[in-house]
Amino acid sequence: MSKGIFTIHNIDKADTYVRETHPETAAIVGGDYVGIEMAETLASRGLEIHLFEMLPDILQPFGKSVATVVEDYLRKQGVDLHLDTS
Repeated sequence: MSKGIFTIHNIDKADTYVRETHPETAAIVGGDYVGIEMAETLASRGLEIHLFEMLPDILQPFGKSVATVVEDYLRKQGVDLHLDTS
């Protein structure tokens, strides 16, 4: 993989990468639990976050009403959502 592109299995790996390399932007692919947690965590560290989800909403199993609440929250945290985007 290219430098700076990797699969994250836990927050610690992302934290280490952010501390060592000081990125300004992060792109997260997937609006599931891990993607949302990662977006929130990295946004709180001052990174510009772009979260990509190929479905029309994040957290699909929970339905539109839950997705809308979480999407609004993420936007207020400065996360740029790219929904319905593969």
